[in-house]
Amino acid sequence: MKNRLISAVTAAVISVCSVASAVIPAFAEDNSAKNLLVLGDSIATGYNVTGNVNLNYGQIVADYYGCTAVNKAENGLTSDGLITKLTSDSDVKSAASTASVILVSIGGNDLLGATKTAAGELIAKWCANPSDTYFYGKTNLDYMSALKVIQGVTDEKQQQSYASDLFAAINSATSAQVTASAPKLTQIRSLISSVNPDAEVVFQTIYNPFAVSESTINLMSLQYSQSYVTAYNQLNSIARIAISRYNNNISKLSNVKIADIYDAFTENNTDSQLNNDSKGYAHALTGILASGDKRDIHPNQLGHLAIAAKVIQTIGNIKLDETSLYKTYIALPELQRDALPLEVRNSIETATTVKKGDINDDRAIDAIDASAALTYYSAIQGGTTAKNYSDVRKTAADADNNGAIDAGDASIILTHYASVQTGGKGIL
Repeated sequence: MKNRLISAVTAAVISVCSVASAVIPAFAEDNSAKNLLVLGDSIATGYNVTGNVNLNYGQIVADYYGCTAVNKAENGLTSDGLITKLTSDSDVKSAASTASVILVSIGGNDLLGATKTAAGELIAKWCANPSDTYFYGKTNLDYMSALKVIQGVTDEKQQQSYASDLFAAINSATSAQVTASAPKLTQIRSLISSVNPDAEVVFQTIYNPFAVSESTINLMSLQYSQSYVTAYNQLNSIARIAISRYNNNISKLSNVKIADIYDAFTENNTDSQLNNDSKGYAHALTGILASGDKRDIHPNQLGHLAIAAKVIQTIGNIKLDETSLYKTYIALPELQRDALPLEVRNSIETATTVKKGDINDDRAIDAIDASAALTYYSAIQGGTTAKNYSDVRKTAADADNNGAIDAGDASIILTHYASVQTGGKGIL
């Protein structure tokens, strides 16, 4: 499995980012104030059905580079809506004209709107058909209400028929929306350039909120009927294809940088094979598995950390400061951090930097870190995998830089700790 947010080899990534930063003027060190403008939809506002996240990714990225976050995103905004704002909204145009970097998150509502329209038309047709046992006579059914009706159908063959018709309608509508999106995305890029030709522009790809891990699917099979799991997989497949094609349009934009958020939320993503990216991390980075009204396709706080890390990788210029990215991440309970997919943790931990010996990334090198090194060494010696060790933690644990983690590293860490405790400068 390839690493996604940042390369598996941390040192190589930092080197690449350093090279990239040399040619990116947006965050060059000078005394002038820098603004980071966030444009787009509810992903960018930090919206969550249970209340906005504490820090959205725009705030985290702006803090990381020591600049001011200006957020002009709007819940429910479509590409047409963003074009209107960039054309006639003086406040947005003014903000864009003074921004050093502009982050753009757009497209999700285009696909969602097409989905709702197609589903609504089909549902209305069912409700108007006297021979339809389950839907006839029902009124004001939206997409989610219709899904509940379908889930309650006792005839499994009929249930599958409803689902197939619904997904076929959605697939057709989203395909048409993808085709229509290409010129709109190009127009958005042109409008930004006309207002501020010097800004560094970063477009984000759309993630698939239905891409969850294999183990999550297996749990669904235990909790729900097989028809429910089948329907979920069908919806995931439709979303995966539509979103991938939409993202392909984003990737063709000129003079922009692409922060591949789709990649960040996906296990196996390739450019040529759409069937290799059906599994992902939405179960950890969004509220898709929540029950009832709390179910949410928007990123949670972990999701915003992952997006921020990907954007930072795209911009480059890795920082050594204790930024909001670090503080928000380290404030999470360690068990919650350890439960994250390694690719996500590796991304965030790389962007928050690594210090030799500080294995648990708490900005202190002590006996706890020495114990962690020994724990890893024991696991490897016993032929098991130390699942809680991201590539960044392995780099921190290899205190003597010999490419192996062993008792010698633990000894070095303890020697450093003893030196600091007695007033010395330490050896790391």
